[in-house]
Amino acid sequence: MDARVEVLLTDPVGEMVAAWETAFADPHRVRIVQSSPVDVKADAWAITARRGVPDGPWDAALPDTVTDALREQLRTRFGGSLPADHAVTVPTKHANPRFVVAVSSTPTHPQGVDDVLRVALASAAALQAVHMQNALAPGSIKTIALPRLGVPAVPPGRRAELMWTAVELFRQAELPDFKVMRLALTELLADIPRDAPPGAFMKRFDVQARAMKSTIPDGTAAQAQRRVKATIPDRSAALAQRRSKETVQERAAARAQRRRRDGDDESDG
Repeated sequence: MDARVEVLLTDPVGEMVAAWETAFADPHRVRIVQSSPVDVKADAWAITARRGVPDGPWDAALPDTVTDALREQLRTRFGGSLPADHAVTVPTKHANPRFVVAVSSTPTHPQGVDDVLRVALASAAALQAVHMQNALAPGSIKTIALPRLGVPAVPPGRRAELMWTAVELFRQAELPDFKVMRLALTELLADIPRDAPPGAFMKRFDVQARAMKSTIPDGTAAQAQRRVKATIPDRSAALAQRRSKETVQERAAARAQRRRRDGDDESDG
């Protein structure tokens, strides 16, 4: 995700705000606001929806035209129910917000996703949708209001860590689609015990000194589009150059050998 996109973490409850302040100790990455999500000014609101109907405060705050457009997208693209690892972006034709980014609040879809991973997936899906919208229309979303997402059972401290990991992912990598996003998060979080100590779910990518960038786990690195593109390693480039040169030399030698052979045949005749 473009680093210029500002993430506004917003919640009216002080306990959630305090958890974010602990996890997001580096203040330049996000802005934390203790407020209802519908009172925040932003280009996009991340909202939760169940079968096309916005949950919580968004139901009353959004006009029927937006809700109808959201329901129609979910019906045509997903059969009516949004998976936990996807999000949809709907223009509102208003200034605040210009877009809503809907993520799932359905606790059982898809199967095989536990509550912990669901928090990270919902947060990352919202940010992935912002990246994809900005790829279509650069600069169309410069700020997104991101509330607490995922199932309510996850405590604030753990939720803040998982949302930190989602934000960190999209500060470091530009992923092509939701499938790659889910693979990246799953590889990061799958092997962590669910009763792990504080800080365990704040996962940062390894830094490659040569490219000065962070990498996605090996299983999905080949599918990711990186903001900073690495050049071919020196040895690989040199090897490719040598192979090209050797091929040219071999062809020249073969042509010379054929000429000599043809000359010998004419002399014999």
